[in-house]
Amino acid sequence: MTAIGASARRGPLRAGDRVQLTDPKGRLHTITLIAGKQFHTAKGALAHDDLIGRPEGIVVTSSNSMMRGLVSATY
Repeated sequence: MTAIGASARRGPLRAGDRVQLTDPKGRLHTITLIAGKQFHTAKGALAHDDLIGRPEGIVVTSSNSMMRGLVSATY
């Protein structure tokens, strides 16, 4: 039997995955990971490539260290 849903998607984040970034103020930003792209805010940029291949639940820091966020996959 082939797993479907969340159980089939466990493991490192991949290009095409939708993820939510939660900033220090609790705001949610949902993005789809695309190799070579960046997510920009007034507090800096996060490269999608820095997320691809990493585990869900990591804390990331923007390019200028102004924004930190928790990454969680959306299924």
